[in-house]
Amino acid sequence: MTAAAAIALVMVLGAESGAPAGHQAPSRPADDSASTTDPRDGKQYPVVTIADMTWMVRNLDFAAEGSVCPRGDAQACETEGRLYPWAAAVTACPAGWHLSTEDEWQRLERALGMSGEDVSRDRERGPGLGDLLKPGGSTGLNFPLAGWRRPDGTFRIGNGTDRAAAIWTSTRVEDAAWHRDLSSARTGIWRSAVPLAYSLSVRCVMG
Repeated sequence: MTAAAAIALVMVLGAESGAPAGHQAPSRPADDSASTTDPRDGKQYPVVTIADMTWMVRNLDFAAEGSVCPRGDAQACETEGRLYPWAAAVTACPAGWHLSTEDEWQRLERALGMSGEDVSRDRERGPGLGDLLKPGGSTGLNFPLAGWRRPDGTFRIGNGTDRAAAIWTSTRVEDAAWHRDLSSARTGIWRSAVPLAYSLSVRCVMG
């Protein structure tokens, strides 16, 4: 995939989705007190296990070189985590954790009830399933709609009924990498390749 093609994909993040399909997510563990501490800065992250994978419940907020707070607002880091260019994202998680992979995202999506056909598609997939991953969703993963930072340094913030989350995977596609997008205006889970110079959120998985 060329950079131009990848940019074309990321520019259509606002595409419309179908109607919610009423999928039911796996229940999160009853013990909501499970957590891990990043020894580098002492910050604590709740965790949840779904489909035999243990995920941090917060976006990573480690001040790796090149990372920034959403919208340039230092307070936003505390609730939304930091935004990382891909080169920083793949090494940002603490020891014993790693940036979520494309395979892990597909395993998660299948566990939520996404069809095999949808899992392998690009763009909007699994109507209704994105809502399970947003704050208050039944998975407990609570992805904040933190937006992203463009290579020119500007932020995609969103407003009103159109706020979005953009989360890296560690899986490259030539000069881009797969990512997932959630939006307050859509109910599904968007999948596309994004140029590596964009700065997106990081969600760490144990292992």
